[in-house]
Amino acid sequence: MNNIIKLSFVFLFCLKVFVSCKADIGDRIDIPINKMNIAKLKQARRPRTYLLSYPRSGNTWLRYCLEFLTKRPTIWLWINGFGEKPRYDYPLGYTFDLAIDANKPCIWKVHCQAQMKAAGKFNSQKEILILIIRNFKEALIRQLGKSAIEQILTGKMTNRDYPPSVYFDNLKLYDQWNPNNRFLVYYEDLIANPKDCFEKIVSFLGEDPIYIDQFLAMYDVHKKNAIAVYGGSHTQGKYAIWHSEKISPDTRKKMDDIIAKKYPYLWETYLKERYSEEILYAKKMYKI
Repeated sequence: MNNIIKLSFVFLFCLKVFVSCKADIGDRIDIPINKMNIAKLKQARRPRTYLLSYPRSGNTWLRYCLEFLTKRPTIWLWINGFGEKPRYDYPLGYTFDLAIDANKPCIWKVHCQAQMKAAGKFNSQKEILILIIRNFKEALIRQLGKSAIEQILTGKMTNRDYPPSVYFDNLKLYDQWNPNNRFLVYYEDLIANPKDCFEKIVSFLGEDPIYIDQFLAMYDVHKKNAIAVYGGSHTQGKYAIWHSEKISPDTRKKMDDIIAKKYPYLWETYLKERYSEEILYAKKMYKI
C-alpha cells in the first residue's frame, strides 16, 4: 500500500512538471511538430496559406487569433541571415490549448520571402497571402532600434537579418499577388477594432465565424497569452504609436520623405494615407 501511495505521488509530481513545461513557451518544445508530421504539412498541404509581416507587426498576435478562430495550426519555418540551421516553430495552440485541428491545412507564419522560399517554392497565383502592415516607423524602430533611422536616412543597410528593405519587399510581393487570393491587415485596425478584422479575415479564409464571440469574451486573457510569447510588450497591444514618438518630428518627416521618394508607388498606394506625419497629426495620434 505504501508503495502504491509513493507511486501515486510520483505520478502526480511528473504530471505537474509536464503541465508546467507545456505552459512554458520559453522551452519551444518540438514534440507537437513531430506528432503533426511536419513532412506531411510541408509537402501535402497545397495550396498554402502564408501569414506574412515584417517583425514586430502583430504576426504572433494574429497567428494566435487565427488558431483559435479557425482551428487551423500555424507553423513558422524560422531562418535568419547568420547561417543558422532552419527550424520549425510549433503551433501556439499546443501551448495554450486552442483546440487546433491538425487535420486542417496549416497557416505558415513568415517574415520575409526567404522564409517562404525555404518552405518550398510559393505560387503567387494559386496560394493565399495575408499581409500585416504596421506603421513602418513603429515596426522598424521596434525591430532595429536607432539603426533603423540611420539605415533609412543614409540608405546603408547594415542589418543582415531584417533590414528595412524587407518591409517594402513584403509590400511589393503583396501588390504583385493574385488579388483574389490576398488580404491586407493593418495592425492598427487589428488592435482598434478586432471584431471587424476577425470577421473579414475568417470570411476571406472561408471559415465559420462561430468562435469569434467566444474569443472576444476572453480577449484580455488571449492577449496576455500572446504577449507572453515575447516575454513582454511595450504597448501591451493598446497603442498604435509608441516607439516613433520617441524620435523628433523632423526625423520622422525625413523618414517619410525618403520612403516616398524611394518607393513612390507603395507610398501612394498603401502608406501615405495611413502613416504620413500629416495624417498622424491630423488624427491626433501623437501625445505632443
